[in-house]
Amino acid sequence: MTFTRLARSTHLPRRIAATLLLAAVLVGCLADVVTAHPLGNFTINHFARIEVGAEQVRVRFVVDMAEIPAFQELQAMKAEGDDTPSNAALNGYLERVVPQYANGLVLTIDGERVELQPVARTISLPPGAGGLPTLRVECDLAGAMPVNRLSTEEHRVRFANTNHPDRLGWHELVVVTAAVGSVYNSSAFGNALTDELKAYPEDMLTAPLDERVAEMSFTQGVVPSNAAALRTRDGRPAVQSRDRLAELIAVPELTLSLALFGLLIAAALGAAHAFSPGHGKTVVGAYLVGSRGTWQHAAFLGLTVTITHTAGVFALGLVTLFASQYVVPERLFPILSLVSGLIVVVIGLSLFVNRLRSALGYAGHDHTHDHHHHDHMHDDSNHDHTHVNNHAHTDAHDHSHRDHTHHELAHAHHSHEQHGQMHFHADAHGHAQETVDGVYRSVT
Repeated sequence: MTFTRLARSTHLPRRIAATLLLAAVLVGCLADVVTAHPLGNFTINHFARIEVGAEQVRVRFVVDMAEIPAFQELQAMKAEGDDTPSNAALNGYLERVVPQYANGLVLTIDGERVELQPVARTISLPPGAGGLPTLRVECDLAGAMPVNRLSTEEHRVRFANTNHPDRLGWHELVVVTAAVGSVYNSSAFGNALTDELKAYPEDMLTAPLDERVAEMSFTQGVVPSNAAALRTRDGRPAVQSRDRLAELIAVPELTLSLALFGLLIAAALGAAHAFSPGHGKTVVGAYLVGSRGTWQHAAFLGLTVTITHTAGVFALGLVTLFASQYVVPERLFPILSLVSGLIVVVIGLSLFVNRLRSALGYAGHDHTHDHHHHDHMHDDSNHDHTHVNNHAHTDAHDHSHRDHTHHELAHAHHSHEQHGQMHFHADAHGHAQETVDGVYRSVT
């Protein structure tokens, strides 16, 4: 299979200089080389996971290029005068090579080839030795099961990876079984070693895997008694987690009653799941206690948590059904986490602002008028001073003069000037003064 190579151009000296610079950097960073790519800087490594289902076969294919082949591909991608390829160039490269990779993966069922179509694809440039980038391409492929193979009979599946046949590297194959159906008599194993080429085992660096071909049997019916079950690399049975709810609804015809029954089961399972630890119940409970919330508040908060929690599930399902080619679940999870975090921050800020406004409003209205009450002995016969009725008040009010122990009453031993007590009133208000005959007269 032929891939993009260094294009011929009139700038050959510049490319030679760049290659020499790359070689110099690699020589000076041998320690980093071992850390970045244990198999060497010239390797192109493959990972393939085959999942045989009832109606289709899905393949997860990952290519991990070390520094040297990545440098060659990136040089061909970038425009003249650019140091690194643009996002448009990377996406164009991805659109070009993924169909080539799919064509290099040969899948047959009972001798009939199944065409694999790209479902999702991503490209990234993880850092390599000396700061040089590596190149990682991930793609999800799917092929429809032939119509005459949709039965409970036994079928033979063969998979071959013919990509980069002349390049050294790690080649890993893994087989898994979908929720419906069983795989047995497989030449490939049911578990991976490198986490999709992210961590290579040190004890196998001298003898890397070279798994390019796998054969297996598959059936939706009863597995033969003499069949060899799918096993892991250490010899244990490869137990595939089965989705019982998916198996329940995986019927030839989905009727309305069965759909409603499935929804009821899902609701019951979701309610039971809500009782498990987490879901912010501690935070919600603390908020209700702190705010003296009622049962209506608790019901509203519970409904809010339910809606937001369920919205994430629906978003993931809709993306999987309609937009998996553009947004893969691995990219959707961080977005949903970010949105959830922003919602929490917004709610927290709104609660803080409301509490702050409430506190400030309370402080602005709950006040008393301080008229500097004096504990003085008063003598009406020796009251020689002027009283200035200028108190600093913002609210107009009428009150009895009895309430002010310092208005028009004699101070036996000093005047207000001696105290420096000047009282100011912003709003005029009337005082009722009681005379000796018991009649109140208005004074200002």
